[in-house]
Amino acid sequence: MLLCYVEGRTQDETARQLGWKARTVKARLARGRDLLRRRLTQRGLDLSAALAGPFLFKSRPADAQQKAPKQQVQYQETPKKGQDCEKCLQFTPPDGCKLVGGKINPKGWCLLFALKPK
Repeated sequence: MLLCYVEGRTQDETARQLGWKARTVKARLARGRDLLRRRLTQRGLDLSAALAGPFLFKSRPADAQQKAPKQQVQYQETPKKGQDCEKCLQFTPPDGCKLVGGKINPKGWCLLFALKPK
């Protein structure tokens, strides 16, 4: 999933890199999306929001130094369903984010929220 959705490789490129058949990559991506969808739903998130991050950049995320504009990720200054920026994996104290541009309120929220591991 990382090669396709984060690094932006095609399924054929991923298959060649891993030494797999293209249909194996396709099947594993489908299985991975289903598993991710179930786990995100249990946490009150949506799969499309979780996968949106890599597509917000004009170039591949691995190469990109730019950050997404707040409006594009539906940033808001208040938490949503108990999720706030200071609990997000991408938050950089005191008021920054690895993925979203500008000053970030620790109590804010956006579509790219990803809970920090415990």
